[in-house]
Amino acid sequence: MVVQGPYYDDLHDPLLAITGGTAAYADARGQMTLHALDAQGTKYRFTYAISR
Repeated sequence: MVVQGPYYDDLHDPLLAITGGTAAYADARGQMTLHALDAQGTKYRFTYAISR
């Protein structure tokens, strides 16, 4: 997946646009939310909403 959008260094969970990918996801579109799981910024949860 390829995503684009702003990344925040504070407590906001960024919502990033899915702009493409490879193989089965070459024409993928949708969005991805990035959620920090710890205060150090070493663990994240990626949540995808994909449409083709």
